[in-house]
Amino acid sequence: MILNLLITWVVTALAFFIAAKALKGMKIQGGVGTYFVLAFVYGALMVMIGWCLTGVLHLATLGFFLLTGLSAVIRLVVMTLVLAATDKLSKRLSIDGLGTAFFAAVIMALVGFAADFVIGRLL
Repeated sequence: MILNLLITWVVTALAFFIAAKALKGMKIQGGVGTYFVLAFVYGALMVMIGWCLTGVLHLATLGFFLLTGLSAVIRLVVMTLVLAATDKLSKRLSIDGLGTAFFAAVIMALVGFAADFVIGRLL
């Protein structure tokens, strides 16, 4: 349990690093510690409000994305909104608009998917 949490934290910090390097509109000021703080804030927001946003969006779409197997679209929208909230809460993170936040969410999701794949192969 604790090991899974630590791995998720490290992977999220790495995802922030990769997204910031890949996207011109996303800037992070600070060193390695900043990436871990941002990963913590982002993770805490996902736990506190991510599930609620996901539920609301599924209800708003009358479960269309859930029933059609496209719930990843809802997940990306929620990740985008949580990234925007993380940007507002941190002075060290700067994201230029929801478009950049969406592409950052895509990158973070891909990094998480790749990490899950690699870790699954190792364990």
